[in-house]
Amino acid sequence: MAKKVWMLWFGGSGNYASPCLADLEEFDSIKEAVRDFDSRANSWNQYYPLVTRDTYDNGGQYAHLWFTDPRETGEGYPDRVLEYGPREGIRVSRMPV
Repeated sequence: MAKKVWMLWFGGSGNYASPCLADLEEFDSIKEAVRDFDSRANSWNQYYPLVTRDTYDNGGQYAHLWFTDPRETGEGYPDRVLEYGPREGIRVSRMPV
């Protein structure tokens, strides 16, 4: 069974980074969130023209994922982080403690 996730996306150095939980997006699975995250870096995507597949350290996009809606639980600390690695692969990792 797929598990719903909530994502808060940060567009990188060329885009507005929203720290606001009102901008949360809901997905039916981690796989769907990863697919959407990656599609924002496609050159044909005119809605996100400056998003690249760079690492966070080089100004690339990243996102926080929660397994429960943080607006309902009050949980501010995400369960996972999405970001690009040095060879443009997507990392889904736990937040460092």
